Amino acid sequence: MKRIRIWMKSIVAAAAVCGASPLLAAGPPAQLVSMQDVDTRFAAMQAELAALRSRLDDGGAAVVPAPAHGAYPMAAGCGTCSSDCCEESGGCVFGFELVIVKPHFDHGVDIQALSAADGGPDFRQTENDWDYHASPRFWIGYVNAEGLGARFRYWQYDHEAETLTFPTDDPTDELQTRDASLELHVIDIEAMQSVNWCQIDANFSGGLRYASVDLRRRRVDAENGLTTIDYRLSHNDFEGVGLTGALELRRPIGCSGLALVGAGRGSLLYGETKLFAYNDDNGNAVRQAMVEDDDVVYVLEGQLGVEFGRDMNNGMRVALRAMAEGQLWGGAVFDGNLFAGGFPTPGPFNTERNTADNNLGFFGATIGVTVER
Repeated sequence: MKRIRIWMKSIVAAAAVCGASPLLAAGPPAQLVSMQDVDTRFAAMQAELAALRSRLDDGGAAVVPAPAHGAYPMAAGCGTCSSDCCEESGGCVFGFELVIVKPHFDHGVDIQALSAADGGPDFRQTENDWDYHASPRFWIGYVNAEGLGARFRYWQYDHEAETLTFPTDDPTDELQTRDASLELHVIDIEAMQSVNWCQIDANFSGGLRYASVDLRRRRVDAENGLTTIDYRLSHNDFEGVGLTGALELRRPIGCSGLALVGAGRGSLLYGETKLFAYNDDNGNAVRQAMVEDDDVVYVLEGQLGVEFGRDMNNGMRVALRAMAEGQLWGGAVFDGNLFAGGFPTPGPFNTERNTADNNLGFFGATIGVTVER
Protein backbone atom coordinates (compact mmCIF):
# COMPACT_ATOMS: atom_id res chain seq x y z
CA MET A 1 0.00 0.00 0.00
CA LYS A 2 2.86 2.34 0.85
CA ARG A 3 4.49 1.54 -2.51
CA ILE A 4 1.24 2.36 -4.39
CA ARG A 5 1.00 5.63 -2.51
CA ILE A 6 4.55 6.60 -3.53
CA TRP A 7 3.80 5.72 -7.20
CA MET A 8 0.66 7.88 -7.24
CA LYS A 9 2.57 10.83 -5.74
CA SER A 10 5.22 10.43 -8.42
CA ILE A 11 2.58 10.40 -11.17
CA VAL A 12 0.97 13.58 -9.84
CA ALA A 13 4.35 15.31 -9.63
CA ALA A 14 5.27 14.24 -13.15
CA ALA A 15 1.94 15.48 -14.47
CA ALA A 16 2.49 18.84 -12.85
CA VAL A 17 5.94 19.16 -14.43
CA CYS A 18 4.72 18.03 -17.88
CA GLY A 19 1.79 20.40 -17.71
CA ALA A 20 4.10 23.30 -17.17
CA SER A 21 6.78 22.27 -19.77
CA PRO A 22 5.04 23.76 -22.86
CA LEU A 23 5.18 27.15 -21.23
CA LEU A 24 8.93 27.12 -20.62
CA ALA A 25 9.72 28.50 -24.04
CA ALA A 26 7.07 31.21 -23.97
CA GLY A 27 7.49 32.65 -20.50
CA PRO A 28 9.45 32.65 -17.33
CA PRO A 29 10.62 29.31 -15.97
CA ALA A 30 7.90 27.33 -14.22
CA GLN A 31 8.32 26.44 -10.61
CA LEU A 32 8.57 22.78 -9.72
CA VAL A 33 5.85 21.30 -7.50
CA SER A 34 7.05 20.32 -4.07
CA MET A 35 6.21 17.02 -2.44
CA GLN A 36 4.18 18.93 0.15
CA ASP A 37 1.93 20.31 -2.63
CA VAL A 38 1.59 16.79 -4.04
CA ASP A 39 0.49 15.50 -0.62
CA THR A 40 -2.10 18.31 -0.35
CA ARG A 41 -3.58 17.60 -3.78
CA PHE A 42 -3.62 13.88 -3.16
CA ALA A 43 -5.49 14.37 0.14
CA ALA A 44 -8.08 16.55 -1.65
CA MET A 45 -8.62 13.83 -4.28
CA GLN A 46 -9.11 11.22 -1.57
CA ALA A 47 -11.69 13.41 0.19
CA GLU A 48 -13.61 13.94 -3.04
CA LEU A 49 -13.58 10.20 -3.78
CA ALA A 50 -14.89 9.44 -0.27
CA ALA A 51 -17.72 11.95 -0.75
CA LEU A 52 -18.74 10.33 -4.06
CA ARG A 53 -18.74 6.87 -2.47
CA SER A 54 -20.93 8.16 0.37
CA ARG A 55 -23.51 9.53 -2.08
CA LEU A 56 -23.61 6.23 -3.96
CA ASP A 57 -24.06 4.29 -0.72
CA ASP A 58 -27.04 6.53 0.19
CA GLY A 59 -28.78 5.59 -3.05
CA GLY A 60 -28.53 8.98 -4.68
CA ALA A 61 -32.29 9.66 -4.30
CA ALA A 62 -33.26 13.23 -5.05
CA VAL A 63 -36.23 15.28 -6.24
CA VAL A 64 -35.55 16.53 -9.77
CA PRO A 65 -37.64 18.34 -12.37
CA ALA A 66 -39.56 16.13 -14.76
CA PRO A 67 -37.76 15.42 -18.05
CA ALA A 68 -40.56 16.80 -20.23
CA HIS A 69 -43.16 14.07 -20.06
CA GLY A 70 -46.14 16.15 -19.01
CA ALA A 71 -48.52 15.11 -16.30
CA TYR A 72 -47.03 11.64 -16.01
CA PRO A 73 -43.30 11.94 -16.91
CA MET A 74 -40.88 9.05 -16.96
CA ALA A 75 -39.20 8.37 -13.63
CA ALA A 76 -35.79 10.03 -13.34
CA GLY A 77 -34.70 8.92 -9.90
CA CYS A 78 -33.16 5.73 -8.53
CA GLY A 79 -33.78 2.42 -10.23
CA THR A 80 -35.20 3.82 -13.47
CA CYS A 81 -35.01 2.21 -16.88
CA SER A 82 -32.36 3.53 -19.23
CA SER A 83 -33.95 5.14 -22.29
CA ASP A 84 -33.31 7.98 -24.69
CA CYS A 85 -36.79 9.30 -23.86
CA CYS A 86 -35.46 10.63 -20.56
CA GLU A 87 -33.49 13.38 -22.26
CA GLU A 88 -34.69 16.77 -21.06
CA SER A 89 -36.84 18.66 -23.59
CA GLY A 90 -40.19 20.44 -23.58
CA GLY A 91 -43.32 19.25 -25.34
CA CYS A 92 -47.10 19.21 -25.62
CA VAL A 93 -49.45 16.99 -23.60
CA PHE A 94 -52.89 15.84 -24.68
CA GLY A 95 -55.44 13.51 -23.15
CA PHE A 96 -58.94 12.23 -23.87
CA GLU A 97 -61.16 10.22 -21.51
CA LEU A 98 -64.58 8.63 -21.53
CA VAL A 99 -66.04 9.24 -18.07
CA ILE A 100 -68.63 6.50 -17.52
CA VAL A 101 -70.42 7.50 -14.31
CA LYS A 102 -73.83 7.36 -12.69
CA PRO A 103 -75.29 10.34 -10.74
CA HIS A 104 -76.42 9.91 -7.14
CA PHE A 105 -78.42 12.26 -4.90
CA ASP A 106 -78.51 12.48 -1.11
CA HIS A 107 -82.29 12.43 -0.75
CA GLY A 108 -83.60 11.77 -4.23
CA VAL A 109 -84.83 14.44 -6.62
CA ASP A 110 -88.58 14.11 -6.54
CA ILE A 111 -91.68 13.48 -4.40
CA GLN A 112 -94.75 11.62 -5.58
CA ALA A 113 -98.09 11.00 -3.86
CA LEU A 114 -100.58 8.22 -4.46
CA SER A 115 -104.03 8.20 -2.89
CA ALA A 116 -104.37 5.61 -0.14
CA ALA A 117 -107.23 3.13 0.02
CA ASP A 118 -109.04 5.26 2.63
CA GLY A 119 -108.94 8.30 0.39
CA GLY A 120 -106.15 10.10 2.25
CA PRO A 121 -102.83 11.13 0.70
CA ASP A 122 -100.13 8.48 0.84
CA PHE A 123 -96.78 10.23 0.24
CA ARG A 124 -93.69 8.29 -0.64
CA GLN A 125 -90.19 9.16 -1.87
CA THR A 126 -89.25 8.15 -5.37
CA GLU A 127 -86.37 8.82 -7.74
CA ASN A 128 -85.93 8.48 -11.46
CA ASP A 129 -83.57 5.70 -12.50
CA TRP A 130 -80.22 7.16 -13.59
CA ASP A 131 -78.09 4.74 -15.61
CA TYR A 132 -74.34 4.86 -16.26
CA HIS A 133 -73.60 7.34 -19.00
CA ALA A 134 -70.41 7.97 -21.03
CA SER A 135 -69.30 11.59 -21.30
CA PRO A 136 -66.20 13.21 -22.89
CA ARG A 137 -63.36 14.90 -21.02
CA PHE A 138 -60.13 16.17 -22.59
CA TRP A 139 -57.14 18.36 -21.81
CA ILE A 140 -54.31 19.96 -23.78
CA GLY A 141 -51.23 21.79 -22.57
CA TYR A 142 -47.49 22.34 -22.74
CA VAL A 143 -44.66 21.41 -20.35
CA ASN A 144 -41.10 22.75 -20.58
CA ALA A 145 -37.84 20.89 -19.85
CA GLU A 146 -38.09 21.75 -16.14
CA GLY A 147 -41.56 20.20 -15.78
CA LEU A 148 -43.38 23.56 -15.56
CA GLY A 149 -46.39 24.03 -17.80
CA ALA A 150 -50.06 24.89 -18.22
CA ARG A 151 -53.14 23.12 -19.54
CA PHE A 152 -56.81 23.51 -20.43
CA ARG A 153 -59.35 20.88 -19.28
CA TYR A 154 -63.00 20.44 -20.26
CA TRP A 155 -65.71 17.98 -19.19
CA GLN A 156 -69.31 17.81 -20.38
CA TYR A 157 -71.97 15.57 -18.85
CA ASP A 158 -75.46 15.46 -20.40
CA HIS A 159 -77.80 12.68 -19.35
CA GLU A 160 -81.54 12.01 -19.12
CA ALA A 161 -82.97 9.68 -16.49
CA GLU A 162 -85.30 6.84 -17.35
CA THR A 163 -88.88 8.09 -17.55
CA LEU A 164 -91.27 6.89 -14.83
CA THR A 165 -94.83 6.14 -15.92
CA PHE A 166 -97.41 4.59 -13.59
CA PRO A 167 -101.16 4.61 -12.91
CA THR A 168 -102.61 6.32 -9.86
CA ASP A 169 -105.58 5.63 -7.60
CA ASP A 170 -107.00 9.10 -8.19
CA PRO A 171 -109.93 8.75 -10.64
CA THR A 172 -109.06 12.07 -12.31
CA ASP A 173 -105.34 11.29 -12.67
CA GLU A 174 -105.26 8.03 -14.55
CA LEU A 175 -101.61 8.12 -15.58
CA GLN A 176 -98.63 9.99 -14.17
CA THR A 177 -95.29 10.49 -15.98
CA ARG A 178 -92.07 11.84 -14.48
CA ASP A 179 -88.72 12.51 -16.13
CA ALA A 180 -85.51 14.34 -15.26
CA SER A 181 -82.29 15.50 -16.93
CA LEU A 182 -78.87 16.56 -15.67
CA GLU A 183 -76.23 18.59 -17.52
CA LEU A 184 -72.77 19.76 -16.36
CA HIS A 185 -70.06 21.84 -18.00
CA VAL A 186 -66.64 22.07 -16.29
CA ILE A 187 -63.65 24.13 -17.49
CA ASP A 188 -60.24 24.23 -15.75
CA ILE A 189 -57.37 26.56 -16.67
CA GLU A 190 -54.34 25.76 -14.53
CA ALA A 191 -50.59 25.80 -14.16
CA MET A 192 -48.75 22.57 -13.33
CA GLN A 193 -45.37 21.35 -12.15
CA SER A 194 -44.13 17.80 -12.67
CA VAL A 195 -41.45 16.36 -10.38
CA ASN A 196 -39.86 12.95 -9.80
CA TRP A 197 -38.91 11.37 -6.51
CA CYS A 198 -37.15 8.05 -6.91
CA GLN A 199 -39.69 6.00 -8.93
CA ILE A 200 -42.76 8.11 -8.16
CA ASP A 201 -43.80 10.73 -10.71
CA ALA A 202 -45.95 13.57 -9.32
CA ASN A 203 -47.79 16.40 -11.02
CA PHE A 204 -49.07 19.37 -8.99
CA SER A 205 -51.61 21.68 -10.61
CA GLY A 206 -53.75 24.63 -9.61
CA GLY A 207 -55.78 27.37 -11.21
CA LEU A 208 -59.32 28.54 -11.96
CA ARG A 209 -62.49 26.51 -12.52
CA TYR A 210 -65.81 27.41 -14.13
CA ALA A 211 -68.75 25.03 -13.69
CA SER A 212 -72.48 24.94 -14.37
CA VAL A 213 -75.00 22.37 -13.09
CA ASP A 214 -78.45 22.17 -14.67
CA LEU A 215 -81.07 19.80 -13.18
CA ARG A 216 -84.58 19.69 -14.66
CA ARG A 217 -87.58 17.73 -13.43
CA ARG A 218 -91.01 17.35 -15.03
CA ARG A 219 -94.31 15.76 -14.01
CA VAL A 220 -97.32 15.24 -16.30
CA ASP A 221 -100.71 13.89 -15.15
CA ALA A 222 -102.94 12.68 -17.99
CA GLU A 223 -106.56 11.57 -17.80
CA ASN A 224 -107.04 8.16 -19.42
CA GLY A 225 -103.39 8.44 -20.48
CA LEU A 226 -104.25 11.01 -23.17
CA THR A 227 -105.51 14.41 -21.95
CA THR A 228 -103.05 16.39 -19.85
CA ILE A 229 -104.72 17.72 -16.73
CA ASP A 230 -101.66 18.81 -14.70
CA TYR A 231 -98.20 19.87 -15.86
CA ARG A 232 -95.33 20.75 -13.53
CA LEU A 233 -91.76 21.76 -14.28
CA SER A 234 -88.88 22.64 -11.94
CA HIS A 235 -85.47 23.89 -13.00
CA ASN A 236 -82.32 24.02 -10.80
CA ASP A 237 -79.36 25.93 -12.28
CA PHE A 238 -76.03 26.64 -10.53
CA GLU A 239 -73.24 28.60 -12.19
CA GLY A 240 -69.99 29.56 -10.47
CA VAL A 241 -66.28 30.28 -10.69
CA GLY A 242 -63.57 29.47 -8.15
CA LEU A 243 -60.26 27.81 -7.36
CA THR A 244 -59.16 24.26 -8.15
CA GLY A 245 -56.09 22.19 -7.26
CA ALA A 246 -54.98 18.64 -8.01
CA LEU A 247 -52.26 16.08 -7.33
CA GLU A 248 -51.58 13.26 -9.81
CA LEU A 249 -49.26 10.32 -9.04
CA ARG A 250 -47.71 7.62 -11.19
CA ARG A 251 -45.65 4.63 -10.00
CA PRO A 252 -44.05 2.56 -12.81
CA ILE A 253 -43.96 -1.21 -12.32
CA GLY A 254 -40.46 -2.17 -13.44
CA CYS A 255 -39.73 -1.57 -17.13
CA SER A 256 -42.88 -3.29 -18.41
CA GLY A 257 -44.70 -0.09 -19.34
CA LEU A 258 -47.31 -0.72 -16.64
CA ALA A 259 -47.85 1.79 -13.85
CA LEU A 260 -50.20 2.47 -10.97
CA VAL A 261 -51.89 5.87 -11.32
CA GLY A 262 -54.02 7.96 -9.02
CA ALA A 263 -55.31 11.52 -8.74
CA GLY A 264 -57.15 13.77 -6.33
CA ARG A 265 -58.73 17.17 -6.93
CA GLY A 266 -60.56 19.75 -4.84
CA SER A 267 -62.45 22.87 -5.92
CA LEU A 268 -64.37 25.73 -4.30
CA LEU A 269 -66.96 27.43 -6.52
CA TYR A 270 -68.66 30.74 -5.77
CA GLY A 271 -71.77 31.54 -7.78
CA GLU A 272 -75.54 31.76 -7.95
CA THR A 273 -78.31 29.17 -7.83
CA LYS A 274 -81.53 29.85 -9.71
CA LEU A 275 -84.67 27.85 -8.94
CA PHE A 276 -87.68 28.01 -11.22
CA ALA A 277 -91.04 26.24 -10.89
CA TYR A 278 -94.04 26.22 -13.21
CA ASN A 279 -97.50 24.66 -12.72
CA ASP A 280 -100.42 24.50 -15.15
CA ASP A 281 -103.42 22.84 -13.50
CA ASN A 282 -105.40 22.08 -16.68
CA GLY A 283 -105.83 25.78 -17.34
CA ASN A 284 -107.51 26.39 -13.99
CA ALA A 285 -104.41 27.91 -12.44
CA VAL A 286 -101.09 28.79 -14.01
CA ARG A 287 -98.40 29.64 -11.47
CA GLN A 288 -94.68 30.12 -11.59
CA ALA A 289 -91.95 31.19 -9.18
CA MET A 290 -88.28 32.12 -9.30
CA VAL A 291 -85.77 32.06 -6.43
CA GLU A 292 -82.14 33.23 -6.71
CA ASP A 293 -79.49 32.62 -4.04
CA ASP A 294 -75.75 33.20 -3.74
CA ASP A 295 -74.12 29.83 -3.09
CA VAL A 296 -70.80 28.13 -2.41
CA VAL A 297 -70.30 24.64 -3.85
CA TYR A 298 -67.36 22.38 -3.01
CA VAL A 299 -66.19 19.60 -5.32
CA LEU A 300 -64.06 16.57 -4.38
CA GLU A 301 -62.77 14.16 -7.05
CA GLY A 302 -60.67 10.99 -6.90
CA GLN A 303 -59.26 8.48 -9.40
CA LEU A 304 -57.36 5.21 -8.97
CA GLY A 305 -56.28 2.70 -11.60
CA VAL A 306 -53.59 1.39 -13.96
CA GLU A 307 -51.76 2.66 -17.02
CA PHE A 308 -49.87 1.04 -19.88
CA GLY A 309 -47.52 3.26 -21.89
CA ARG A 310 -44.97 3.02 -24.69
CA ASP A 311 -42.31 5.40 -26.04
CA MET A 312 -42.45 5.88 -29.81
CA ASN A 313 -39.51 6.38 -32.19
CA ASN A 314 -40.70 9.90 -33.04
CA GLY A 315 -40.28 11.06 -29.44
CA MET A 316 -43.92 10.69 -28.40
CA ARG A 317 -45.16 8.67 -25.46
CA VAL A 318 -48.65 7.11 -25.68
CA ALA A 319 -50.40 5.60 -22.66
CA LEU A 320 -53.76 3.92 -22.07
CA ARG A 321 -55.50 4.24 -18.69
CA ALA A 322 -58.38 2.53 -16.89
CA MET A 323 -59.45 3.98 -13.54
CA ALA A 324 -62.28 4.03 -11.05
CA GLU A 325 -63.61 7.55 -10.44
CA GLY A 326 -65.75 9.21 -7.79
CA GLN A 327 -66.97 12.80 -7.43
CA LEU A 328 -68.88 14.75 -4.78
CA TRP A 329 -70.54 18.09 -5.55
CA GLY A 330 -71.60 19.51 -2.19
CA GLY A 331 -74.74 21.66 -2.30
CA ALA A 332 -74.90 21.69 -6.09
CA VAL A 333 -78.62 20.89 -6.47
CA PHE A 334 -81.84 21.75 -4.65
CA ASP A 335 -83.53 19.14 -2.47
CA GLY A 336 -87.29 19.43 -2.71
CA ASN A 337 -89.70 21.59 -4.71
CA LEU A 338 -91.18 25.06 -4.60
CA PHE A 339 -94.75 23.91 -3.91
CA ALA A 340 -95.60 24.32 -0.23
CA GLY A 341 -98.77 22.21 -0.37
CA GLY A 342 -97.19 19.09 -1.85
CA PHE A 343 -98.92 16.71 -4.25
CA PRO A 344 -101.49 16.05 -5.60
CA THR A 345 -103.00 19.50 -4.83
CA PRO A 346 -100.31 22.19 -4.91
CA GLY A 347 -100.40 25.01 -2.42
CA PRO A 348 -98.96 28.49 -2.82
CA PHE A 349 -95.44 28.93 -4.05
CA ASN A 350 -92.69 29.48 -1.53
CA THR A 351 -90.65 32.65 -1.88
CA GLU A 352 -87.67 31.02 -0.13
CA ARG A 353 -86.03 27.64 -0.39
CA ASN A 354 -87.89 25.44 2.06
CA THR A 355 -85.37 22.59 2.27
CA ALA A 356 -81.61 22.18 2.44
CA ASP A 357 -79.16 21.92 -0.42
CA ASN A 358 -78.65 18.45 -1.83
CA ASN A 359 -75.31 16.82 -2.57
CA LEU A 360 -74.72 15.42 -6.04
CA GLY A 361 -72.34 12.51 -6.53
CA PHE A 362 -70.90 10.53 -9.42
CA PHE A 363 -69.30 7.09 -9.39
CA GLY A 364 -68.06 4.86 -12.17
CA ALA A 365 -65.05 4.25 -14.40
CA THR A 366 -62.81 6.26 -16.71
CA ILE A 367 -61.07 4.96 -19.84
CA GLY A 368 -58.63 7.24 -21.61
CA VAL A 369 -55.49 7.83 -23.64
CA THR A 370 -52.66 10.36 -23.13
CA VAL A 371 -50.12 11.60 -25.67
CA GLU A 372 -46.94 13.38 -24.57
CA ARG A 373 -44.29 14.77 -26.85
